[in-house]
Amino acid sequence: MKPSTWTSLVVAAMFAGLMYLRLTDQGPWSGKPAPAFGLPVVSGEGLGDRVRLEDLKGRPVVLDFWASWCEPCRQSIPILNEVAKETGVQVYGINSESFAAPVVDRIAQRWGFRYPVLHDATAEVMQRYDVSALPTLYLIDRQGVVRKTHAGAPSARRLIEEVREMDR
Repeated sequence: MKPSTWTSLVVAAMFAGLMYLRLTDQGPWSGKPAPAFGLPVVSGEGLGDRVRLEDLKGRPVVLDFWASWCEPCRQSIPILNEVAKETGVQVYGINSESFAAPVVDRIAQRWGFRYPVLHDATAEVMQRYDVSALPTLYLIDRQGVVRKTHAGAPSARRLIEEVREMDR
């Protein structure tokens, strides 16, 4: 098989997978316990602390995997700011780039994050969550179970409804 054909097949398979996720809002973790993690807060409230998923049980959480080169990630920030304000859900941005923490902090401040940003410098957590597109959102319920996965950001209204439904 020629390299260009192989590349086309890989791109087509990735696109099909992304469309499946987009249409079903399901990912490999939906209905399963969210993978554990412990990451440092590099921007926002709690700067310098370490956030561990197990410490968040008892409250719903939204994880937002993002990168500085991702324009759709940037566009999702106001949506997530609104969702956090409207519902009180704890939102965490997770950046998996190999930048130094202060660089991630500067980007987060410039982009207007109003929720804490965690740094996954080795991309281990991103891999554990099977993130293949950015932004990817995980809605995790009070028991630590993944309820929804979004490749790309849905509307604020839709996310607010999903968070409230998950919190019942």
